[in-house]
Amino acid sequence: KRTLSSPHDIPFIENLSPPQLQTLRKAYFLELGKYTKIECQVCTIDKFPLNILNLPLIYRAFPKAKYLLAIRHPLDVILSCFMQNFKINPQMANMVSLDQITQFYCIAMQQLTLCEKRYSLSLHTIRYEDLITSFQTTTNSILEYLDLEWETKLANHGSTAKARAIINTPSYSQVIQPLYKTALYRWKNYRDFFEDYYANVEPWVKKFGYSL
Repeated sequence: KRTLSSPHDIPFIENLSPPQLQTLRKAYFLELGKYTKIECQVCTIDKFPLNILNLPLIYRAFPKAKYLLAIRHPLDVILSCFMQNFKINPQMANMVSLDQITQFYCIAMQQLTLCEKRYSLSLHTIRYEDLITSFQTTTNSILEYLDLEWETKLANHGSTAKARAIINTPSYSQVIQPLYKTALYRWKNYRDFFEDYYANVEPWVKKFGYSL
């Protein structure tokens, strides 16, 4: 079961004992084993955007973990969340209005920044826009960071995704499609709706090398 860390949890998390951490790791792999076969010497990638809010716990349980941060223009992230028909739960309840999504995004980025500094995380950042326009170069940077080799099927990710038995993600229909550029900077088509949020997202827009 995924739970999100709050500031009040940090002292408890940072003081977990070695036996508690071992129990935590065992529980994680037990749950993971329900969905995939776990093999030794295999790189496990846990793709879940809200992991950002669990970084203190992840760091304590897996101090040698690497973190791959895939970003896109902050306003495109906010717009994309607003356009999704998420099943409502305590986390997705933050995705019902532009105001709430903007606040949630800023909180997540603040936590990421604080954790990166506090724990000296091994963090590799890629931009969605670069992946779309420079797929080979961006993908190679990911593989190098993760100490993985290039595989031909990476270039045909759509077929690879279709061959998967289960893909539990709201964006499944997009995962199986070829890369497309129509979603790049889509927020600009709705610029008038975002003017009230410029001040909130401007620090992150600048941090990640974008513009308003």
